[in-house]
Amino acid sequence: MWSTPYYLTQSDGRRVAILLIDTQGLFDPDQSDQLNANIFAASTILSSRQICNMKGVLAQDQITNLTIFADQANTGASTDAAPFQHLDVLVRDYDHFEKGVSPAANQAKLHATYNKTFSRSHENILAKLQAAFQTVSWFGLPNPGSAVTDREDNDAINVAAIAPKYQQHVTHYMHLIFDKTQPKSLGRGATLSKTEFIPCTKRQLQVLQERNAAAAAADAATLNRKIHCDRAFDAYEKAMGPCDECVQEDELEKRHCRALDVVKMYFHDRGMNMEQAKAAVKVRIDEQYRRRKEMNSLRLNVEKTNEEMQAQRIKAKKEMRAELLKAKEEMQARRSNAGHAPRSVGSFFT
Repeated sequence: MWSTPYYLTQSDGRRVAILLIDTQGLFDPDQSDQLNANIFAASTILSSRQICNMKGVLAQDQITNLTIFADQANTGASTDAAPFQHLDVLVRDYDHFEKGVSPAANQAKLHATYNKTFSRSHENILAKLQAAFQTVSWFGLPNPGSAVTDREDNDAINVAAIAPKYQQHVTHYMHLIFDKTQPKSLGRGATLSKTEFIPCTKRQLQVLQERNAAAAAADAATLNRKIHCDRAFDAYEKAMGPCDECVQEDELEKRHCRALDVVKMYFHDRGMNMEQAKAAVKVRIDEQYRRRKEMNSLRLNVEKTNEEMQAQRIKAKKEMRAELLKAKEEMQARRSNAGHAPRSVGSFFT
């Protein structure tokens, strides 16, 4: 792994850290086919983009190793979305570029040619790879020239002496990679946050170690559905408002309908057909709505009881004030009557 990450700022303002990892490759002749496939699977689990080097055309041993991984990954691949992101097959020392044509046009032609050739000769393998990866692309780089090929292992590279054609095509390739860099995800749309990346990756690598690439791919699909389910459910909860809020029943139902629209839009915006995730989140939402209705009903009953008790207290106070006022008026009336009562005759002679 390259010791220092590269930081890029995306168009939405988010910063993305890019880590470069180099492995022994899928096509190491000194290792078993299964070990090569497992190393390829492990690096694929860690990466948002897997770059697979080859020279010229695919040799039979390379096809064999690709077949092993394709078989295993496709066995666990979900019908909802490919569990892995991008696979680039990088063809080194490619020398069939047209003169006077831009790198972009040459690369587009190379991709179409290799895709067509591979589809014709290894259609089943390509179909399985396309089911495991969101994109499978072919890209060619010309020979960099003697400044690179003839140097000793420890010699420094004179960048200015590298073949201009190589520099043009590698620059174009770097722009393709870094201009649209995507963070690591588990299937379409489920970008892993920095808190999710480590536990999810550890879990998948453990599955790969204990079982195989197929199980890791299946686990990626399972994690992908879970993440989408959790995020869609969180979107529902946010749209519903605080759980401890007491509202009228018709208002709660309106909020529920609006929140369901938010969940539908969550999946629609990602262009996904994740029926299992939708089914899972529907079960959670139905249960949560049932709980909300029950709690809201209890709060409404408590609120109604409190209102009735308050009304009774107000009524009792009014009645008490009325009785006190009546008693006061009666007392004043008695005093008034007592003050105007006629005195007896004998009282004048006492």
